Amino acid sequence: MGLTIKKVGRFLNAASREKILLLEALGCMLAQRVRMLRLRELKCGQTDGSRSVDVGMSSDAEAVCLAVSRVAAVFGAKCLLQALTAQKMLARRGIPCALQLGVDRDLNTFGAHAWIEVGGTAILGGKQLSNYQAFK
Repeated sequence: MGLTIKKVGRFLNAASREKILLLEALGCMLAQRVRMLRLRELKCGQTDGSRSVDVGMSSDAEAVCLAVSRVAAVFGAKCLLQALTAQKMLARRGIPCALQLGVDRDLNTFGAHAWIEVGGTAILGGKQLSNYQAFK
């Protein structure tokens, strides 16, 4: 876990709205992790929370993605946990989204990835999607 004094200090100095989002992301992520304990760990090609944001995306959706990415970076959450967390938080705000699952296009390796799309645009975990074939 990469929890440091500097990160705690940044959290304490953050605006109230940002603190609430970060705590919500942490709570959702922990709840989703508990639900996933029975699942086997997936090899995930995207674990850094990278996101590609559509310029027309709502500020709420962008704030949710940022909060999920920041909490994931501290706790080392994989893509599936990040996507489930973001999906739950976006649903709470009435923002329709789609959780996408895909497999590695390279037939010589096994890899899986999860990401979130809003309006057909990846907003969380969208880096290197060309490497993955989404399930239909």
